[in-house]
Order: sequence, then C-alpha cells, then structure tokens
Amino acid sequence: MKASIRTLIPAALLLITLILCIIVAATGLSSIRVEGSSMEPLYSRGDRVWVWKYAYGLRSCSSGSHFLEWKKAVADDIIVFEDESGVNLIKRVAAASGDLVEIDGNTLRTPAGSFLLNASDLNRMKDYSLIPEGFVMVIGDNLFNSRDSRDFGLIPTTRIRGRVITAGKNRYYENRQI
Repeated sequence: MKASIRTLIPAALLLITLILCIIVAATGLSSIRVEGSSMEPLYSRGDRVWVWKYAYGLRSCSSGSHFLEWKKAVADDIIVFEDESGVNLIKRVAAASGDLVEIDGNTLRTPAGSFLLNASDLNRMKDYSLIPEGFVMVIGDNLFNSRDSRDFGLIPTTRIRGRVITAGKNRYYENRQI
C-alpha cells in the first residue's frame, strides 16, 4: 500500500501542475520580466509583472484587433504593447481614445497627470489635442529614461497586448522635468 501511494504522489503533483497551467492559460494571465528602467520607481529592471491579456477583450490572432471588446484602455492603465519592431514595452496610458490633452507653456496636461516637456518634446507633441479613436498616448513613469509617445507618437490599440495587474511601488508622478 505504501509503495502505491509513493508512486501516486508524483502523478498527482504533475496533474495539479497541469491543471494550474490550464487555468492560467484560460484566464489569459502571463508573467513578463521588466527589462528597462522606464517605469521606475513603480517597476524596476528584473521585476516580474502579471499581465491580463483579456483585459480589453478577445483578439484575433491574425489582425490583432478585438473581435469581442468589453473595455477600452483608459488613462492611468499600465499596459503592455508591441512597438514597431515587435518588442513588448510597459508604459502608462497618459491619454486614451477621446481624451483631451493640452500643452500649457512647457507642460503637457493629460487625464493621467501633468508632465514638463523639453523643447524637442514640445515640438513633437504640439499636434495632439484630442486622442483619436483607436489610439492611446503612453508615457513612462521615468521621464528621463523612457522611449514613449514623445518619441514614436500615438499607439494603435491593436498593438496593446494586455493590462498589467500587479501592484507596484509608490508612484511619483506630478510635474517631473525631462
């Protein structure tokens, strides 16, 4: 009897592991390692975050667009999206589709907060006032070391891969100088 229980334990552990993997896959959760410092102090290089792939709906594998959408990204969401070269980036949504943004002097005001911009960023961002449908503006929390919408413009929502659902550290946000 003891020998049979010993042989069942590894099989039971394997079955439990398999069930947990199926549950995680079915819920659309994935773990991503933070590679850079653009979201510091919230997330640092080497941190692991959980991303919910189905936060905004179910995606088509071929086009990347939602064939069933139940929520849109909103300002202050932290998202994972694919950049032009296919690399996944983690950034904060500063403004989402339909949001108004304003440049007042050298300050960019968005629904997620206000950001002090340098001259080259002001020049690149001056054309934005209303975020068009199907796009979001993203900005890293570490403005000094972030490649974001100030560099590559608005992000099509079809590039969003999910929303980060892991709590981070305390956030320092208002009026940071670039």
